[in-house]
Amino acid sequence: MAPCLPACSQTSQLSFSTSVPAPGPEATRDVIDREVPGMAEAMRWASLQKTPHAMISRAVVGIRGAVLVVNLPGSPKAARENLEVLLPALPHAMEKIQGDPSECAQGD
Repeated sequence: MAPCLPACSQTSQLSFSTSVPAPGPEATRDVIDREVPGMAEAMRWASLQKTPHAMISRAVVGIRGAVLVVNLPGSPKAARENLEVLLPALPHAMEKIQGDPSECAQGD
């Protein structure tokens, strides 16, 4: 993953990786500037509604520069399910990562 990121960060705003094959979440942590734990927690919570095996998830989501880096599960089915959890939040997350200073609270 690390060799791709310098080029990706110049052209992309979003990067996905899976744990199969390696490098996995450790490599993700090595290249991100800071984590976005709420997104990883949301993926685990949603997965726990389907299987207790989600407790061993090591998913990581973080930011490198202005790029959101998402480490998805290695299973194609689980990767799709986890991505579905993130999709509603991605537009707002991308706006914030790109520097949108507007208020996050939604009006009544």
